[in-house]
Amino acid sequence: MRKFALQVLPKRALTAVVGWFSGTSVSRMLIPWYSRHYHIRIEDAEHPANAYRSLRDFFTRRLRSNVRPIEPLGLLAPVDGLVSEVGYISAGSLLQAKGVTYTLSALLADPTEAAGFEGGLYFTFYLSPRDYHRIHMPLDGTVTSWRYIPGTLYPVNPLGVRSIPGLFTKNERLVSNVDTDHGAVAIVKVGATVVGRIRTVYGPPVRAPRRRGVQQGILDLQMQRGDELGWFEMGSTVIVVVSPSLSLQPVIQRGESVFMGQTVAIRAETE
Repeated sequence: MRKFALQVLPKRALTAVVGWFSGTSVSRMLIPWYSRHYHIRIEDAEHPANAYRSLRDFFTRRLRSNVRPIEPLGLLAPVDGLVSEVGYISAGSLLQAKGVTYTLSALLADPTEAAGFEGGLYFTFYLSPRDYHRIHMPLDGTVTSWRYIPGTLYPVNPLGVRSIPGLFTKNERLVSNVDTDHGAVAIVKVGATVVGRIRTVYGPPVRAPRRRGVQQGILDLQMQRGDELGWFEMGSTVIVVVSPSLSLQPVIQRGESVFMGQTVAIRAETE
């Protein structure tokens, strides 16, 4: 019954309406309620709550300098959020939830690219409505390409993840491919119900209800650990996939909450 309800939910219409309203000046009246309801730490935000022009501006708020210190070693959490899954890619598959898997080939929409990550580490980070919604670089590297993959907009909350097999491969998503000194990293930003836009510092803007067809582009953008890569206009999920050549091992577990800038994996032989 729950799965049926998620399938028949008018996801695009709801996303369009919420997206439109959250950008209006009237929506700023909801910021105090939203902050209390989700227990948001206003003191961490770059500006006081009454400085934001709309609820969308508040969703995409930056944080004050040094609120998220960048730890010196290893792979960083690119976002604030919950580690809903962590593990190693085996036979091309990743764990979505207990007893539910999906393929990296379907997630990236590129079987050749996916094959290069076999045996590598992956993390799935869920951003709840209370979280900081900006996405940062987990390692020093060069963003070499991006790929936008169309799809639906299922909710990515725990109910959706448990109920919809292959959810992350069905939702719209934007992949950033990064080359590092030790191997490749893919940062997958997954859209969801009421996540109407996924933005990146390099473009293009992805307006989920309107885009059709796979789009991709080539880049040569050097970035450092902790640099801002993009943001969601509302929360969603980020999946980080790491080549086995980086020889990383996780230092956090499924179910842990993490902050952007926190070390989540280290190089086994050197750190």
